[in-house]
Amino acid sequence: MIKANEPLAGLRVIEMTTGVLGPMCGVHLSDMGAEVIKVEPPEGDLTRYFRGVANPLPAGAAGPMFSAVNRGKRSVVLDAMSPLGQSALRQLLTTADVFLSNFRHEALERLGLDERTLRATNQRLVYAVASGFGAAGPDAGKSMVDGSGQARGGLTAVTGHAGEQTLAGPVIADSAGALLLALGVMTALVSRERYAVGQRVDTSALAGQLWLQSWELAHTSMTGYVPVAQGPHHPIFAGVYGLYRTADGRGLFIANVASPESWRAFCAFGEIPEACDDPRWDSNQKRASFDPTVPVDQVNELRPHITAAVARRTLAEWEAFLDAHADIIFQRVQDYGEVLRDPQVVANGYLADVEVFGAGSHRLVGNLVGLSETPGSVKGGPPSLGQDTDAALAEVGCSPEEVAAVQTEAANSLSRKSPKMHLKPTD
Repeated sequence: MIKANEPLAGLRVIEMTTGVLGPMCGVHLSDMGAEVIKVEPPEGDLTRYFRGVANPLPAGAAGPMFSAVNRGKRSVVLDAMSPLGQSALRQLLTTADVFLSNFRHEALERLGLDERTLRATNQRLVYAVASGFGAAGPDAGKSMVDGSGQARGGLTAVTGHAGEQTLAGPVIADSAGALLLALGVMTALVSRERYAVGQRVDTSALAGQLWLQSWELAHTSMTGYVPVAQGPHHPIFAGVYGLYRTADGRGLFIANVASPESWRAFCAFGEIPEACDDPRWDSNQKRASFDPTVPVDQVNELRPHITAAVARRTLAEWEAFLDAHADIIFQRVQDYGEVLRDPQVVANGYLADVEVFGAGSHRLVGNLVGLSETPGSVKGGPPSLGQDTDAALAEVGCSPEEVAAVQTEAANSLSRKSPKMHLKPTD
């Protein structure tokens, strides 16, 4: 339910997206109060059917990917390639404040959804599109999935071990692109209020990768050093900063051991007296590579000692010790199950219990941006396919007969597609 005091209340977003990059942007706009209408083809956004591994939910339940990035939206089904569907879509778009898509430019143009066409009937429209690799350049129309975004943007080169790079665990290229897209849409909406003009918003998954790695790319640009993957350590930070394994096999991140007192206590607790008074690491500047006269290789020779120290005690023992030394920045490595139970995550309201059709109530990532005076809110679960078609089209002036014709056309289109796609019209 949209709340009148939310910052984007009264704004309408027409979304034609798939995957994560576009829909994740739409979720933020919904949380902030916008009405987000997800226009889907007759078969629906195909992420509805993506189950992932180890998924015991019943057939027909919303997939986790779809649920995560499409909660709180309305679903309208029409065949945008047919005359009736195109006409209904145009009527929706004349009422829109934002058009949001991550379809390729060529596809949007074929559907008559290019910016010039839409702006002819809606000058104030914020036309927001995201792509894999950007709107210009030789690969502007190239297909992209999250892994290819990570690889192209340099993230893969510094993740894992040298000569054995790995993808990041989450779909970080799509997610970062979605953040930039949401930021661009919000900026364009503010600009529209100030200057009374709509405009185009362009970004990409590749741009998201550059944004995430701004400092690291600046380091290479300014120094000429091209970092490589350092396993459990950051490719540019030298010294202690990194991940270590405790005696009970848990992961522990340690940034640095700053003060002389904490360093002595750390060495004693971890039983590495040989490192404590070694002149190579007898100051924080030397241990953290802040001293430009100390070679990086000398700083990194400390790492095996830290590895041995951490391996001598359990995670619980290390947490008890480190909690007593405020100048040592550390954190346990948590798996997703622990993150969902983390009292800090819960206390900040970062999760929401959401009703997912076919699957019941589940705890999903919710509204992550706090506003003191006009806070946003989660608007509910993901929509079932086409659940809002009747109402949304009636709201923009379509007669009952026109709505019925649009739905019949979409059903016929699905019947033609479903044998090839192995989808049931009831899915």
